[in-house]
Amino acid sequence: FADESIVKYLTKVIERRAEANTAYKIDFEVAKSDIKLELGQNASEIGRIKENLASLMQNEVFDLDSISVSATASPEGSYALNQRLADGRSQSVTRFFTQYIKEYTDSLEREKGFSMVVDDMMGESIMAGEDKAPEIRLTARSIPENWDDLKLFVEEDVVMNVDQKAAFSALMEKEDNLDKREQQMRKADYFTYMKDAIYPRLRTVKFNFYLHRKGMVKDTVHTTVID
Repeated sequence: FADESIVKYLTKVIERRAEANTAYKIDFEVAKSDIKLELGQNASEIGRIKENLASLMQNEVFDLDSISVSATASPEGSYALNQRLADGRSQSVTRFFTQYIKEYTDSLEREKGFSMVVDDMMGESIMAGEDKAPEIRLTARSIPENWDDLKLFVEEDVVMNVDQKAAFSALMEKEDNLDKREQQMRKADYFTYMKDAIYPRLRTVKFNFYLHRKGMVKDTVHTTVID
């Protein structure tokens, strides 16, 4: 190892598939699932999503295979209502960006003959094209009530005191019925703060991007590079 005249090599593993994920804050009207650009910071947030999608679709190393769109809701209200809201919002976002992807790819290279097939019944959208163009599948998913993130946000919160956090944690462990759990939380002294400050952070749309390395067939390739 001390002899610097000898070239040393490292084994490098190159993976074919890659995954990236991020969450965005898209606001919806109460009990509504339609996207309103004028609502809250939606215009800038949706612009940020479009920029990320454009960057991925023009990536020189990876092709974008599919996107999973997951809408999450806060526990406010009944679970059944939140299920419908989260499903509707996820579908709405999926349709919105399916259209954006179509328009973007059409504007880039019309000669490639991209076409779009939308299947609302399955909650999926497929972008396909002639000349074996890359296919991008958008799948709508939902998390009706985002209790996991709520628990994490409460643990990290600097306003709720130790007793309030302990009471919330005990309720989480004691009550499995989510509607009853939320009803009991409404009686707690911390609920108003939680509803106003923490609940809005639970209403997000998460994007998972699945990609593969261009021109690569095997799942992994081992190469040697100079150390």
